[in-house]
Amino acid sequence: MTLIDSYVLVSLQINVSSAVLKAAAHHYGSQCDKPNKEFMLCRWEEKDPRKCLEEGRKVNECALNFFRYLTLRVFNLFGA
Repeated sequence: MTLIDSYVLVSLQINVSSAVLKAAAHHYGSQCDKPNKEFMLCRWEEKDPRKCLEEGRKVNECALNFFRYLTLRVFNLFGA
């Protein structure tokens, strides 16, 4: 078994509450459907999560972009 260097696993985290995640889940699901499905397909076919790190990065990137956009859009609409 090959170990993965820790720097490969470092990624930005989404810093939102569970209420925000639940409220945005439907929209996130439609926005990030393709990367999520590709990641799950890779996990199913490979049976080894280490082989799906690139797909996982794409899921994380999509989620970060979605919540950044959402935060900016909501702030512009409802901000002070």
